[in-house]
Amino acid sequence: MRQKLKNRLLLLLLVFLAACANRVPPDGGPRDRTAPQVLLSVPPQKSIDIQGNRFEFTFDEFIQLKDGGSSIMVSPPLRKPPDAVLQGKRLVLKMNELLDSNTTYTITIGAGIVDLTESNPLEPYSLVFSTGPNLDSLSCFGNVKDAFNGEVAKDVLVMLYRSDTDSLPKTMLPRYFAKTDASGNYKIENLKRGIYKVFALKDINSNYLYDQPGEMIGFSNVLLAIDSAKTAVEQLSLSAEEAKVQRLIRNEYLEPGQLTLKYALSPDSIQVTDFTGEKVTYFKSDLSSSDSLSLFFKRFQQDSVKFYIRNFLKGELHTDTLEFKARKQAVSSKKGRKGSAVDTSLKVTSNIEGKKLLPAEALRLLTNYPSQLTDSASFKWIIAGDTLDAGRPVSSGDFAFSFKPPSAPGKAIYLIAAPGSISDLYNHINDSLKLDFRVMDTDETGNLEIVFRDFANTPQQVLLELTDGKGRVIKALTVNGQDSLVIESLRPGTFKLRAIEDRNKDGRWTPANYDTKIQAEPVFRYSAEIAIRAGWDLAVEFEINLPPEEKRPDKPASEE
Repeated sequence: MRQKLKNRLLLLLLVFLAACANRVPPDGGPRDRTAPQVLLSVPPQKSIDIQGNRFEFTFDEFIQLKDGGSSIMVSPPLRKPPDAVLQGKRLVLKMNELLDSNTTYTITIGAGIVDLTESNPLEPYSLVFSTGPNLDSLSCFGNVKDAFNGEVAKDVLVMLYRSDTDSLPKTMLPRYFAKTDASGNYKIENLKRGIYKVFALKDINSNYLYDQPGEMIGFSNVLLAIDSAKTAVEQLSLSAEEAKVQRLIRNEYLEPGQLTLKYALSPDSIQVTDFTGEKVTYFKSDLSSSDSLSLFFKRFQQDSVKFYIRNFLKGELHTDTLEFKARKQAVSSKKGRKGSAVDTSLKVTSNIEGKKLLPAEALRLLTNYPSQLTDSASFKWIIAGDTLDAGRPVSSGDFAFSFKPPSAPGKAIYLIAAPGSISDLYNHINDSLKLDFRVMDTDETGNLEIVFRDFANTPQQVLLELTDGKGRVIKALTVNGQDSLVIESLRPGTFKLRAIEDRNKDGRWTPANYDTKIQAEPVFRYSAEIAIRAGWDLAVEFEINLPPEEKRPDKPASEE
């Protein structure tokens, strides 16, 4: 009996000790909303003549390191990140390389450190110290935005170099850096007096180098002189350079015969052959964009499909070999049934919006696969009970057919067609078709006049784009030194207006190029949203201040 009592007491003691050994958030009580605070650091803030490689931060509560230390930043940056270890309420950082002599360093710790109870993140905290007898105290500040849409660019590295060598952002770590905040603003502190090169980078692989395709960059063609306590930096605009080498980035093949290709550069033309070398006829979808092609082929009977894709760009030939396993999919229009096949049936949509078409707008039937009309005589208009032949389309393509609606002011119009009037490349046919709409009167639309200030008779070419609330380009026009223009018959709604200075006259926006030091083509945005009202003519004054083209500095700065 005594032995059993001893065993129970021993078991209770072990359970109690185990509970004490594990730090767990307490149950009940008010929720902890307070972020952890740094009580002290070793070495202390703004210390000089620091020679060691160990740094400690003591907090007012137990903490967690959520990201393993990846959010800890050291400026000037190190080639090897420091080791981060938690010891109770302390964070210990051990540098894995020697620090430069006579240099002011900043260690910033922040959101990767959270408290144990509610994961409240630490507000960014910076420890400043010097490996020499003095602390550098100068600073610079500025803002980074997206070059095309003008939106703020957050979490972007802004880096300073003590040389103007072209290869620096690609081969050498910056001397100083900071990250932009949610407003695109940044401030780099504790700088040494000198002349600097400024470079902004959306760093995909977090190595402080411009070495990845698709990394967005911004740069100044003017060197920055840091010679006062606070120095303002010119606005930096961020964009992703166009690829310099053609390559196939992504490809996908879907039954019954759709091949999607995404290229680094838009090819001038494409040729497709099969494994025997025979040319394969394809249809390019209207959904294809400048860098992504959607091609459709007749259904292949073999289990695997092999293509040789030859694309031509500026006279150069590029070839890719692609092989896919063909997946047999039954045509199904059933929804919600478990295990049902992917729906590959023919879909017919239209350009009707809100059951209305604009004046003089054709009714367009859009198909998801290359199609043709098999019975154009079955297309009929129904107006107030009367039936009229729709006739042949006024225009047609592989994926669209356009019909001119009859004149019927204020009346509902129906376009009907019998099943099987449209057949696609895979022998799918349409269900019975019935679309109802009416043609808007001109009094239901609005007109927009755009008056340009100080732009007439200028030699520059400008691309003008009017976008709707979803960001879709409704109208795209080229402007060459004229006083004004009018866009007629717009649907009532809210629009935005932008102008692109087309410096190279290629009909599109061109991003920056670091090697040539050419900045992204300027984009000007009308300052307010444009509200189009039915029956109203609206005039807006759009000021486009075309800046001089950026030129590369003639004399690069030398290493200090």
